[in-house]
Amino acid sequence: MSELPELHVVHGASLAHVAHEMAAVRACCGGPSPEFGLRLQVLARPTSAQAWADADLLALSRAESLIGSYDEVVETLSEYADLGVSRLELVWGTPDGPDHHFFSRLAGQGLMPQHDNGSQVGGGATTFVQSR
Repeated sequence: MSELPELHVVHGASLAHVAHEMAAVRACCGGPSPEFGLRLQVLARPTSAQAWADADLLALSRAESLIGSYDEVVETLSEYADLGVSRLELVWGTPDGPDHHFFSRLAGQGLMPQHDNGSQVGGGATTFVQSR
């Protein structure tokens, strides 16, 4: 029997794919389940229409990105947490753009504690640790 890693990270995937991969990881090895993380490109805007218009302009991969209104993104992130994802690395647009302000507001309201991993060219990545 193989030893499970302490953290298994899934990269940009649908809820169904994440659930399937988590079940496969749990089934392949005995012992305690690892912690699960998700690395995901996120584009959030006040409305879904704005988010999809910007996603089209930026040519984001629909299969590897979470795109939607602020409320839709929060709801989907909650669904990932309900699956058992306890760490999220969210890669977002520009350091001073709407995504940055959205995630700062989430952290500021105590909805998600954050650890900033610094910025990348044209954007940033923030790791949120679910506090459930």
